[in-house]
Amino acid sequence: MRNLAIVGLKLMGVLGIYWGITLMAQITFVIISAFSVANLHNTAARTSVAFWSMSPIICTTIMTFIFALTLLTRTDWIVEKFRFPEDPPASGMEPSQLLRVGFVLIGAYVVLGAIGDLGSTAYSIVLYRSGAVRAPGIDYGRIISPALRFILACIVIGRSDRFAKSVFPPAAPAA
Repeated sequence: MRNLAIVGLKLMGVLGIYWGITLMAQITFVIISAFSVANLHNTAARTSVAFWSMSPIICTTIMTFIFALTLLTRTDWIVEKFRFPEDPPASGMEPSQLLRVGFVLIGAYVVLGAIGDLGSTAYSIVLYRSGAVRAPGIDYGRIISPALRFILACIVIGRSDRFAKSVFPPAAPAA
């Protein structure tokens, strides 16, 4: 039970880092649009509005990163606080194997969500380009966030073994 709790908490920490990165992307898009060339004539007012409207997301991002880093770095302390029972000596999979499976599952979850968002954004771009939709312009920035999520998730899946072994290094052979 103890190894499963450690792996689960570390995976939640990784998921928290992912959510923090996506929240940072939202903040970046609002800041970029607030300081775009078209808005330079009214920069002071837009900067104030952008900051105050983004303050909940900024606070949420900071809290998400703090919580995720706590889950990643203080896992043993958390497991001790909740008094998870020790694992029996022959309990099955090693923690690094469980963590690798978790990384692959989280990566797959993120890839599936990103594919849907990429498809939706691509569809709106095609509609705009074909003239089926009359709009003042298309926001190509909408494709950056799902593309970034897709790429990061593919990296997590592809490097899951390396990531898992960095968290739980293989035990030295008994002499």
